[in-house]
Amino acid sequence: MQGLSTLQFTPDNKRAYAYNVLSVDNATATFIEFNTLSYYLVGTIQMGRNMKASAETDFQVLFNDVKVYSAKYDNGAGQTLVMPTVTPLPIIIPPFTNVKLVCEVNDAADTIAVNFTANVHGTIEQFDLEVKE
Repeated sequence: MQGLSTLQFTPDNKRAYAYNVLSVDNATATFIEFNTLSYYLVGTIQMGRNMKASAETDFQVLFNDVKVYSAKYDNGAGQTLVMPTVTPLPIIIPPFTNVKLVCEVNDAADTIAVNFTANVHGTIEQFDLEVKE
């Protein structure tokens, strides 16, 4: 599966990346999901949201459906808060792992952006990305 929210590789297979932007309203959404094969990834995850007053956001990273990281952002009642997209989460993802980047929003809709960038270590098989008719 290729496209938004899936893991993509540069042509030389040295870098990988995934991006997604969604508007979430009192729900839990999976922003990015992918499986690693025989390679591992050393990279960063960044997430951002311009939060309204009384907004709550819980960001989670899951490996094989086990939560390995969680960060809750609670804006309180009186201000606007920008989630810290300038503070990336460094992460190492092992081979043969299902990875999910999930966000739970407990208030009215806002646009949330999540991105993942990494260096690829080990060997991978590049898929043919050419569109066939």
